[in-house]
Amino acid sequence: MANIPISIQLYTVRTLTEADFPATMKQIAAIGYRFVELAGFGNLKSPAAAKKALDDAGLKASGCHVQLERLADINQVADEADILGHQQVIVPWIKPELRTADGYNYLATQLNAAAPALQKRGKELSYHNHDFDSHLIAGRPALDLFFDTADPNLIKFELDVFWAKLGGVDPVSFLQKLGNRVTNLHLKDQSKTDPTRFAEVGEGTLNFPAIMAAAAKLSVKFGVVEQDDCYGKNPLDVIRTSLTNLQRMGLA
Repeated sequence: MANIPISIQLYTVRTLTEADFPATMKQIAAIGYRFVELAGFGNLKSPAAAKKALDDAGLKASGCHVQLERLADINQVADEADILGHQQVIVPWIKPELRTADGYNYLATQLNAAAPALQKRGKELSYHNHDFDSHLIAGRPALDLFFDTADPNLIKFELDVFWAKLGGVDPVSFLQKLGNRVTNLHLKDQSKTDPTRFAEVGEGTLNFPAIMAAAAKLSVKFGVVEQDDCYGKNPLDVIRTSLTNLQRMGLA
């Protein structure tokens, strides 16, 4: 099984990037990561400044999270992706008021409208799930409503394995269901003592060898380590543990 390249979602280290983005990039590279998935630029003001910080640290961008509202200026989003040198644009979340049947239809419609401009510039547009995306609306999982409208030729998916599991969905089965629509995986583990709490990859209950084996059969481009809350631990120690455990499992 060929290993999928491992990236790190910078939301995990947001307190550090907000203080010093360039220094944090060098610390991430020293741990052993070679790719980052962006979620803003920390204390920097522009994508060009962020790109310089990545270059100086020897890192590459695997993708970037952008809020749904930003798709209204899709050319600016594409320009930023060009500067940063990545092909993956991911909408990471929707507001509570959109978590309805009409809301998921609206989400899919907005993504359908924005994706062609990105596709023409060699980029893909994806949606990233949370546990609420598995909740039932009129007897159907919310994501099913989304996929009813989302164009399979345009809209891809970033599967967060923790949020899928918390929402009652088996990540391996979901990967097999979505097939080649999945372009990225968010890798975070589920605490052994409290399923609502995050854990470093390999320290919890999720079966990452099985997840990554299923992903390797598809078009998944990156496995992206993320931990939304480090519970007072140094985020650098948290992401080091996740990468070390992936390496020990032969997955990085």
